[in-house]
Amino acid sequence: RHEIAELKEKLGVDDERRTPLTGESVADFYARTTEYWNAEAANNAATKIAAAEGSGRSEDAMSLKEVRREGFHLARGRYEELKPILDRLEELESAQAESEEKRASKKKGEKKPKKDRLR
Repeated sequence: RHEIAELKEKLGVDDERRTPLTGESVADFYARTTEYWNAEAANNAATKIAAAEGSGRSEDAMSLKEVRREGFHLARGRYEELKPILDRLEELESAQAESEEKRASKKKGEKKPKKDRLR
């Protein structure tokens, strides 16, 4: 349980906009979270443009196609970063569920046997 909580906190996997779902492909992840990643790409581009203007360089604004391409690139990077960890979390959660099921079934089996009553 401790390892599960630690991994979730470390990577911020509670934010569904930034975290792939179990069994989700990178394309499905991007399709579900397109708005978030495209906004991130646009913000990154705006920051670069502002920095370039401040240093006297010129930086062109990104086209919509470039924003989408960069958004997908960001989503894929996040997916690849989290995939092994999400797989590990799934393993841990599955093992924990099995352990809890075994404990529950043992408790059911440990009930005191009823004494034979004399009639």
